[in-house]
Amino acid sequence: MLALVAGRGRLPALVADAAEAAGRPFLVFEPEEGISGAGRPAERFRLERLGGFLGDLKERGVTEVCFAGAVDRPSFDPSMMDEATARLAPRIAAALERGDDGALREAAAIFEEAGFAVRGAHELAPDLLPAPGVLAGGAVDPGDAERGFEVLSGLSALDVGQSCVVAARRVLALEAFPGTDWMLSSLRNRAGHWPEGGLLVKSAKTGQDRRMDLPAIGPDTVDRAAEAGLAGIVLRDVMLIDREEILPRAGARGVSIEVRA
Repeated sequence: MLALVAGRGRLPALVADAAEAAGRPFLVFEPEEGISGAGRPAERFRLERLGGFLGDLKERGVTEVCFAGAVDRPSFDPSMMDEATARLAPRIAAALERGDDGALREAAAIFEEAGFAVRGAHELAPDLLPAPGVLAGGAVDPGDAERGFEVLSGLSALDVGQSCVVAARRVLALEAFPGTDWMLSSLRNRAGHWPEGGLLVKSAKTGQDRRMDLPAIGPDTVDRAAEAGLAGIVLRDVMLIDREEILPRAGARGVSIEVRA
């Protein structure tokens, strides 16, 4: 039995669809009421009762867990903690102070130590990860692409963001806490002295646990890139959400999409 811990967005529904197609039984849980994007009934659990939640999953025959979708970093109220969670409290508190990858690695470790196998969304729905190649438009500027990957490699050690914008080898924007869409929106009114065109470069962090928070783009990302005046998007280890919609939209808006190995 699979437990799908579902956040916002389309990804949880795509994972649920893939599980159903494969005949894999699953239950859906959400850390915050009403945020599940799985399109199925979801049960809520609280971080303060994580220990009890793990025990409940075992009793219900769950052996695998998949985290899918966007989730805000939760608060933690010690007064609501159950006895089973008390021993995990120091680890939870430390995890909440780390970057995203660090926090999610600790979450994965807690579930694994409890006897669950942690599965990545792309493992359950492998069509989400495209093969290398040009998917839309023409080939992107190789110099800007390499510069972007160089920048992201440097940021990986800081556990900050997973994307940047590069034009004429100059870094125009870096993704941080507000996310990719906010970063692209900040470029809509580029002044004339900024380089034209450019690329959105997006990649999993170097050494990232690929089962947790693997980056993704959707149709809205294509729209934001076009509105920012970008010529293309280049990806590495990035999932495509609603590929059948992304690629025609990219073609219509003149945005190239290329996947690198």
